[in-house]
Order: sequence, then C-alpha cells, then structure tokens
Amino acid sequence: MKAKLFSPAATETDFGKVANDVDTYDYDAAFGDSYFTSEQSATYLLQLFHDDDHIVGAIDRETFAFKLSQNVFPYAGDSGRNQVIE
Repeated sequence: MKAKLFSPAATETDFGKVANDVDTYDYDAAFGDSYFTSEQSATYLLQLFHDDDHIVGAIDRETFAFKLSQNVFPYAGDSGRNQVIE
C-alpha cells in the first residue's frame, strides 16, 4: 500500500466563512500574503499525485515554497527503538 500526504498552508476557500460562521471572510486581512488560492493548492496536489518518486508534499511556512520529499520518518526496520516481542 502506498499513501501520499499533502500538507497545504492556508487556502482561500469558503471554509473561512464556515469555520468563523460569517457571511464574508477576508483572507488578505486574516493571513496577509500567507495563503494560497484553491488553484495554487490544486496545482501542488497534482504535482504530488503525478510524481512517482515522492510521497510527501508540504509548504515551507517561512518561504511558502512547495516541496516534494520522501518519508519524514524513515522506516524503523530493526531499530532498537522498536517494541520488543518475546
């Protein structure tokens, strides 16, 4: 089984209105320039989906760059930190 993880930053959708129970929601006022449009997030998600070499897609909180990567936590294998089964 293979799973991919997409970790977007704030994304301009109707969720802001729903989550705050308001009729209008200003993403510029709430996040400044620290959010993405739905189209940008969709583009990043498609990049991750179509990339066979990477399983994680994340947004860097400081630069807002999209990065594809491998496992965040490498496979433990025979690590001494695994449970002991007797």
